[in-house]
Amino acid sequence: MALTLHSTTRTLTVPIERGAGVQVIDLLGQALRERRQVLKKEARQLRQDWQESETLRGRSPSRPDPSRNGEPTES
Repeated sequence: MALTLHSTTRTLTVPIERGAGVQVIDLLGQALRERRQVLKKEARQLRQDWQESETLRGRSPSRPDPSRNGEPTES
């Protein structure tokens, strides 16, 4: 098992033991879930701020599609 890290200028592949690999995958998954939650919260706040500014300007904010709940589906 190996872990490959990418940057804009370099790629580094590091061989790791299987047990450590499982721990890395779990840790990365947790970090991604936490980041997704932060981004969803920020998106909700931005939508709310935009709707409030549109209301203050006397405009009617467009209504979201009722078939969607405004949140991306989690996979």
